[in-house]
Amino acid sequence: MTEVKRYHVGDAGLVEGESLGRITVVLASHYDRSERTIESLVQMERSTGNRAIRYEQERDALQQLLNDRDEKLDAQRLRANTAEAERDTLQQELCKRAGDIGRLTGERDAAEQRIAEQASILEEMATEMTLAISDSQISAAMTSIGRTRFLQLLQAHNAQIDAALNPNPEAESHE
Repeated sequence: MTEVKRYHVGDAGLVEGESLGRITVVLASHYDRSERTIESLVQMERSTGNRAIRYEQERDALQQLLNDRDEKLDAQRLRANTAEAERDTLQQELCKRAGDIGRLTGERDAAEQRIAEQASILEEMATEMTLAISDSQISAAMTSIGRTRFLQLLQAHNAQIDAALNPNPEAESHE
């Protein structure tokens, strides 16, 4: 029983209960038992308080650990996202450069084709000029035609070579 019995002093001695105007007493044995109960409650409260403090400290430590892990995970995600963005940028640049290489390869092949055609025309013209110079009648005719006409023929020949070398004369800049 946790409740203390109270007595009052009457004519016949101690009577259980309280009475108005009379002195109320508590037996020492009941007082000691109440004191022990109170003391055990205080001890339990201290113990509970200490456990609560310990639980709070453990909770705070776990929360800090969780925060640290979250920050570490966020940093890893940021690095992964940054690496992915850099990879995408490099991939786009690589595709652009591959397109440039394809375009330049096509232009180079076209230029090589024009050079081959022009070399063929030049070879043909060189052969014709050699034959013309070696033929005595043509040589005599050239003398009678004169130097001016021969230069005109050479200029026409050079114009043909230039036309073969540059199939897009309108693309040239006229400064």
